[in-house]
Amino acid sequence: MKPKQSRDALALFALTLALIWAGPGAADSRETAMSGRAPWLVGSTLMNPMSHDVLKKIKARSPSLPDARIDSRGTVQGIQAFCAGIGPDTPDIVAMSRRMRATEFERCSQNGVTEIIEIPVGIEALVMAVSQKDESFDLTFDTLYRAIAAELPEGDEFMPNGNRRWSDVNPKLPSSDIHFIVPSSALGARGFAENRLLQGACREMEAFKNIYEADERVQQCIGLRKDGRLTEFGAPYDTQAINALVTGHPGTVAIIPLRFALDAADKVKVLKFEGVTPNRESVGNGEYIAIRPIIYYVKRGHVKDYTGKGPVVGLREFITEITRESAIGQDGYLVPQGLVPLPDAKRAAVRDNALQLQPMTTR
Repeated sequence: MKPKQSRDALALFALTLALIWAGPGAADSRETAMSGRAPWLVGSTLMNPMSHDVLKKIKARSPSLPDARIDSRGTVQGIQAFCAGIGPDTPDIVAMSRRMRATEFERCSQNGVTEIIEIPVGIEALVMAVSQKDESFDLTFDTLYRAIAAELPEGDEFMPNGNRRWSDVNPKLPSSDIHFIVPSSALGARGFAENRLLQGACREMEAFKNIYEADERVQQCIGLRKDGRLTEFGAPYDTQAINALVTGHPGTVAIIPLRFALDAADKVKVLKFEGVTPNRESVGNGEYIAIRPIIYYVKRGHVKDYTGKGPVVGLREFITEITRESAIGQDGYLVPQGLVPLPDAKRAAVRDNALQLQPMTTR
């Protein structure tokens, strides 16, 4: 055999071996690696109680299903992991207390996560709370901003925040020193506070209307003071924030989910915001405005279909359970966890889309 023929023969032999080793299912190697794996959920740590309740119900209905995994990373790290790609090393579900951003949706698509099922299951409220031993008072967008912003507008300029006491912000407020507790930037509640509360205040201030670059305007608005009057906590945020209220300086205020404030009513009390006392009634009827959505995003490519084809065991059961009326309806078992149900027609639409595995088409 000539040298060239010998090389060609060896190459053909090597290719044949590679095809044999790869086998007819090579294209499905990722699915095979995931076959039988239980659902893997990441995202908002403040949604963990809800997620745990849903998984307990699934296990009670189907004891043979493998135990699902909850990976408490927070919203930012959770969505990063979710959008990293398709396959056994990536999560199936991300829990978020805000909608997925356009940039996140694009990152998912670029990494092959092209079909995402969006399941909004209800809303939740964030409140401002103080220790039970402290004086109660009312807050507004303006007074909240002037207490915690790094810089405040003076004419067309921005100067360092010099307010030391709540009464410096408004003479009607207590004379106690300003101390404030906020979620860390890794938590979805921080994004909510920035988007809904801080930017809500900035929209009413003339100085911000003179900043024409949107990014510059946002960064100026959401900058928080760093003079020791603000404390940031990561997960578990609720317990740390409530403990800090109980043991902290008089006048300390914390942003916490309403459900945690209600559960700790013997330790903390909620403050009126924009003249409204936050409770389940004022949240449900839309009177209280500091609310955020509760959403689960699921990778359609990881879900088993009705013929049993698909990589993750129990993911379809998760979609079914999280949309049941017994879970998210007016008397659902997630209501005591702080979930405020969506209107009837909206819940029905969410359920239909989810059960049909209808992917979102745009952010």
